[in-house]
Amino acid sequence: MLIFQVAAEKPFADIPLRGRPTWVSISDGLSLIVVGYTDGGFDIRLLPSGEIVQQRIGIRKSHYVLQGSVGGINDAFVLRPEEDGYISVWDLNSGTLAGLEQGHCPSRTNHATWSPVDPYLFASGGDDNKCKIWSCQNNLPIDHEYRRLAEEASRP
Repeated sequence: MLIFQVAAEKPFADIPLRGRPTWVSISDGLSLIVVGYTDGGFDIRLLPSGEIVQQRIGIRKSHYVLQGSVGGINDAFVLRPEEDGYISVWDLNSGTLAGLEQGHCPSRTNHATWSPVDPYLFASGGDDNKCKIWSCQNNLPIDHEYRRLAEEASRP
């Protein structure tokens, strides 16, 4: 996968992929790229080297393009929509699952993305024809584990 710097009109990174990608998300700080695959897994890589920081192998193969994203406090979390309607929240610092929300159950959650201006907000869309806005700061609806991890990530 080639990543280009548009302003410089030249390649920024050339990253080998382990399979067929279904989505890509680059952190706001341009230091990380997350690549989702058809097996349901994802790679977290450093930019521009492409070095793998973490790798999640998928549990089940996806037949759909489900768009996730990296973000939250200090770009420390990955949102991953699920075919069963859930949204999983992964902590990049520990590599563990920080939360699992009933996004658009029982329909498929197709997209989940962090707000570009508020690290406590994200939006999701699903086959239920709804767009939902989620607040992690106001106890809606992400569980306390994400809030605790978000607070830890925001400390110097």
